[in-house]
Amino acid sequence: YPSSFMVEQVHQATVHLEEYLNVPSMAKLRTTVPTKRGDRVYLTSVNEDQNEGGGVFVATQKTGLVDNGGTIIASPNPNLFWVRIDYREVTPEMFGSNGLDDTTALHSAIQFAGEITLQPRKTYNLNTQFNLDRDVKINGLGSTIQGNGTGDIFKVAANCKLTLDSVEVTGCRYLANADGASNDFSLVIHNCNIHDIKRMLFTGSNGSIALDFKNTKFHAMESVVWSPCAVKDSNISDCEIKNIANNHLLAEHHYTFRLGNNASLASSGTVKFSGNIFENIQGGAASGSGYVSAIFACVETLIVTGGNVFKDIRGADGAVEHRSRAIYSYGNKNIITGNRFIDAGRYHQITIKGEVDATKVAAIVSNNEFTQNEPLTDGGVTLESAQI
Repeated sequence: YPSSFMVEQVHQATVHLEEYLNVPSMAKLRTTVPTKRGDRVYLTSVNEDQNEGGGVFVATQKTGLVDNGGTIIASPNPNLFWVRIDYREVTPEMFGSNGLDDTTALHSAIQFAGEITLQPRKTYNLNTQFNLDRDVKINGLGSTIQGNGTGDIFKVAANCKLTLDSVEVTGCRYLANADGASNDFSLVIHNCNIHDIKRMLFTGSNGSIALDFKNTKFHAMESVVWSPCAVKDSNISDCEIKNIANNHLLAEHHYTFRLGNNASLASSGTVKFSGNIFENIQGGAASGSGYVSAIFACVETLIVTGGNVFKDIRGADGAVEHRSRAIYSYGNKNIITGNRFIDAGRYHQITIKGEVDATKVAAIVSNNEFTQNEPLTDGGVTLESAQI
């Protein structure tokens, strides 16, 4: 039943709690016997003395009702269920969030409603991933989702959209894992703080992604997005991307945003970066080529404009660092204007390369500011196989 479900449209504009039986906990509600259909109780708190997740429940007889742990609760009378009414939003607290292990509560809330609201400045601890097979929106209000250190938060299992607003995420491997799937996945991240994870999004070469990132901090991770699949129209704006580094002993290439591949170029769209700060991007390899880039894009059109700043992009200490740069584009159309590059590479600062068909490549690179205090091994701005 959706969150808008109301049993036979039963609700009251004004709730008079003194008229209801007060029940101190969800456990007590399960043992409370309704005398008749329509009886109402007021649940003080899902977990006793926690003062969270309470609300009004009405005794309801309706075919198909199933106890879901938060909005529909079985009573001792097998014919009557306690059904929650008169609520404006769905929260994990309604399903028993306790601040210790909130996995079941948060997953149950998402399963029930799709859009949930977290409590301000509260930390939710998760131990297992949620299979994402529907659109989900999480309104964080400044709260934190804390992973278990090794697992993922979401596993993409169908065509869907995930939206996070005002959430801090930390302590996981991937926020969203779409590896092995052939789904169309949209990821919206606004006003968030994502840090101390391995990657925010990881995919294989199948399916597609669309990104909408705005006013978000991405700190202390190996990369933000690693998606060698088709990338549809996407926008990354006003974000702060800092302290991004891979383990150069385990990897050959390191890209903060790894977007698309040769095979998916024809089905990709326009990716735009504007007003972002990239700083302290490092990586490379213990041996081999050691590629490092803030943006690696193989998409139809790449637009990097509106005052992006690229600062200190290099190989990691002890790495074989042959080719580091701010932007490495394999796409057909490229507009790179009005940005600042400060030691943004040790090989090039910008490389535009028509890997699929050099005759189709067009580029506008203008009104950028370059400051290079570290030596470059192969020039400053380089446009390989490009038509200007």
